[in-house]
Amino acid sequence: MDQSERRSRMTVATTHVTTKYARAVHGWAYVVLGFWSIMLLIFTIVRLVYTLSPRSDTFLNGGRPFYEPCVMELSICALFGLIFSAMMIFLLRTRKKITIISRTWFEVAVLGLLWFLWIGGAGSATTIWPDLNFCVQFSPCRVLQAMMAWACSSTF
Repeated sequence: MDQSERRSRMTVATTHVTTKYARAVHGWAYVVLGFWSIMLLIFTIVRLVYTLSPRSDTFLNGGRPFYEPCVMELSICALFGLIFSAMMIFLLRTRKKITIISRTWFEVAVLGLLWFLWIGGAGSATTIWPDLNFCVQFSPCRVLQAMMAWACSSTF
């Protein structure tokens, strides 16, 4: 076996190991995205249930139901992220090549769109509620703080 053939075999083996670890990191990144999306979806659903149902307390809006568009935007973004991460985990796990979905440019475009939606939702929510330290003693405010924390930290 000559030098070039040995170097060729070593390169193929190194590339195979690198590809295996890259695929694992790629899959775990989508698992983290799915977890983040589930947590944000839970917090936004709890907030939507609180604001859209009649309440006995008059802390917000005199107890009348009201609608918050930025919470709905964050819940749609979280749902979109959950669906996309599940789809990509399935594709990475089965190694299927579906026409447009398995392309790198499609993945980057969807992740970019998802990131812009997440930034927009977190930004609009931060504009409405810039400082929530005044209402920490109330349970709905703690849910709102958790929702804001997940929305803002998920942009990274």
